[in-house]
This record gives sequence, structure tokens and C-alpha cells, in this order.
Amino acid sequence: MYKRTLFNCSFGLLVCVLILFSCDVKKVTVIPGETFSATLGGVQYDIPGDAFPDGLLSIGHGAGTVGDPSKYKMTFDAHIKPSVFTFEAITLTFMVITDTIKIQEVSGTKYFISPEDLRAVFVKGPQGYSSDICEIEGVEVSWYDPNQVKWSTSWSECGVQKPIGMPPYDDFNFEITEIREAPNDRRQREIKLKIDFDCTLYNANGDSVRLENGKFDGPIAAF
Repeated sequence: MYKRTLFNCSFGLLVCVLILFSCDVKKVTVIPGETFSATLGGVQYDIPGDAFPDGLLSIGHGAGTVGDPSKYKMTFDAHIKPSVFTFEAITLTFMVITDTIKIQEVSGTKYFISPEDLRAVFVKGPQGYSSDICEIEGVEVSWYDPNQVKWSTSWSECGVQKPIGMPPYDDFNFEITEIREAPNDRRQREIKLKIDFDCTLYNANGDSVRLENGKFDGPIAAF
């Protein structure tokens, strides 16, 4: 078993999906209080929380229409990178379908969701995975490897089915174990989540890699 840490290699690679190559060191005990950790394809990833202020975590929110023109999709993303020098990244995407989008303006900035609605979207407990992140509510865990190949829990990319068909979701787990306020967020547009997850990621050819013991402790925001 190996471990990848934040600056233990000259050129790393990661985005809310994880990877396996370059710069491996011997596995050590997981750092208490770290903000992201997981084993992907037998490689241990650990990214301490103090790395995030350096721009290695980006959070965002977007909105658009789905197949039914009367419906809208809202997506919330957390992107995690091991280094500012890498292309590799892991992404957690939450997609919710709604009948209306309330555009709210605060100090000249327009938001698609109110603080109250943001808190209504995220609740403690198990969450379902989305088989098609463009059309179906749920969570997608994705990973761009160093070669910029996407690996994902979704079996369909915006209606285009992958060769594997529907993955065996019975061995997937995604659970929000804690929700708390972000102390420095005066506009209440951000919350912090603790998440445990296990899943299998697939590329477009149907190849797979297993992600186990995934742990995330970080912010989700509406911008």
C-alpha cells in the first residue's frame, strides 16, 4: 500500500476523483483532522485541511435546464487537487432537480439559491448516486487522471451510455455524517460537510478502479 501526500512529489495529479501513479511514498498513519483521504486503486491519498487555503480546493454552484424545459438542475461541486502544478483532480458533484430557480441578489451579486434552500438540499444520512449527472438527481464522484482521462461513478454521460451499462450500486456508499456552519461566511452561503464514501469509478471503455475509505471534510457553497 502506498500513500500520496500534498507536496511529496515534484509533479502530482488529482480533481474530486483520484489517481494511482507518480510520486508514491510508503503509507503512513492518516493525519488526524485531514480534509480529504481515500484509497484509490490501492494508492492512499491524504490532503490535509491546511492545504485548501492555498487554492487546492475550489467550490462552486451552477444552474441550467434538464431534458424537461420546465425543470432546472442545480449542481454543487467540490474540486480537490493535490498540487497547483497538477492536472489530476477529484470532484464531488451534487445534482438536484427543481421546478423553479430563485435568483437572489446580494450586494450586486446574483445567486440561484437562498441560504435556506442550500440547507434544505443537504441533509445528514445516505445519499444516492446519479447514473446520469445531466438528468438524474444524486451524487457523482469523478476523477481526472494525469492523462486527463475521466473516471466516474455515473454510467451515462449526458445521455450517452458507457459500454459497461449500469454499475453495481449495491457496493457504493455515500453518507453525509455531519453538517455545520462555515464560521467566516457572513452571507450564510456556505456549509461544511463531513462525508464517508466508497464507490467504483469507470472510464469510457468500461475499465474500473475502486475507491475505498473516502473521507471529505470541507465546504459546499452557492455562488
